[in-house]
Amino acid sequence: MGTQRRTRKITHRLLLSMVLASALHHGLIGTSPAFAATPQEIEQQAYDAYLNKNYGKAIELYQSLLAQDSVNVSYAYNLGVAY
Repeated sequence: MGTQRRTRKITHRLLLSMVLASALHHGLIGTSPAFAATPQEIEQQAYDAYLNKNYGKAIELYQSLLAQDSVNVSYAYNLGVAY
């Protein structure tokens, strides 16, 4: 009985890992900084992307910041500069 439970538990963990991996791969759940970081951290990432001439990433990050705070003129200005 103990072996069956252990096997079932391992099978459920494996299935959960596979489902999560698939969801990450297909973009159903994200690891985007917008989900994990503070606005200040995202702003720093956007600025760093801009300095590294990764304008697409900077634009994406500034747009995500504006989605959270649409009246922040600093985000709007920096988005314009990144374009």
